Amino acid sequence: MVEQRHEQGPLGLKVFKPEELDDVNMERLKRLLRLRRDCFHRLNRVGQNLVNRSITGVYADCVDSGKGGDAQTLMDSFLPEFLQKTDATKDENKPAKSKAQE
Repeated sequence: MVEQRHEQGPLGLKVFKPEELDDVNMERLKRLLRLRRDCFHRLNRVGQNLVNRSITGVYADCVDSGKGGDAQTLMDSFLPEFLQKTDATKDENKPAKSKAQE
């Protein structure tokens, strides 16, 4: 039996072929968007910036590989949830109007 060997990069990690990177980048983007949706409120400012910059970088990788449309669709599917949370947070932080202000 012939043993199949994968090319390995630093730390023994698999080196992906360019056509495999499309799927890898889309999965990375999906994972980061889930992380942002589920854990963003628990992160400090540095952690939030790290997640946002990671999403931007992976999105750019998707665009560069010709998967920009798919990446945008994925981003749009997560965007409404984020906007709802953001709008709710803004409303909670607003001081209540007094009757004189109405």
